[in-house]
Amino acid sequence: MKAMVRVHLGTLLVGASIAISGCAAQTDARSLYLVDHRTGAVGTSNFTTVAHQTSGQMDIALNGKTYIGSWVYSPQGGSRVRNFGTAFDSNGQAVAGLSTTVVRPSGGPGSILATASDGSTLRCAFEFSEAGQNGRGECQDNAGGNYDLQIR
Repeated sequence: MKAMVRVHLGTLLVGASIAISGCAAQTDARSLYLVDHRTGAVGTSNFTTVAHQTSGQMDIALNGKTYIGSWVYSPQGGSRVRNFGTAFDSNGQAVAGLSTTVVRPSGGPGSILATASDGSTLRCAFEFSEAGQNGRGECQDNAGGNYDLQIR
């Protein structure tokens, strides 16, 4: 009976390793939308992120200009817990096990800083939800334009 418990635990660990390694290479296509508060002008950006990526480069098309810059996201929350347990088989032999539980962050704040070739700047602040894989916030350009921001 003890050997069977060990085989099942080993199978579980191999399965978990395969599942985790499969997640590491995951990429996600993202879209960013900006809408000017006054004019309703729309700006867009499409970019790709890799799982657990917290910063990157992006281009934003807005008002006939292309803003080039970077984004940063600061995930918050989440935890890592180590669990230890002991079970007894029908012969009274103890079998111990150890596991680690990782809880992903729930979301957090981020920012975008970008500049167009004519020197125009765009600053954005947003909140991103890990669960919904989306975000929202606001942007402002150096000419005083204000924009609503959505990340999908």
